[in-house]
Amino acid sequence: MLEPIDRKYLLAYLARIKPDEYVSAFGEAAVQVIGLIEEFVKEMPTIKTEVRHGRWNYRHEDDWCYCTACGTDAEGSDGECLETDYCPHCGARMDGG
Repeated sequence: MLEPIDRKYLLAYLARIKPDEYVSAFGEAAVQVIGLIEEFVKEMPTIKTEVRHGRWNYRHEDDWCYCTACGTDAEGSDGECLETDYCPHCGARMDGG
């Protein structure tokens, strides 16, 4: 499964780890490497991700909770339905859509 990363947050993180203290601890070369990584990230193509929607469904006849987007079992270790905001298996947003 794709795990998209938000470009602006990654760039903000990279900018945050190169203050003067970083230069003194690791040297100017390390900061230059971070700069190269920032340029690489800026040049990377974007991908189109499709947002999947679903809901948690509970079937009373067999006591089974599952994701309507992928059909995967959604029971936690305690046997209760997970009912999280996203399916941990397919990433569908559990907003009933």
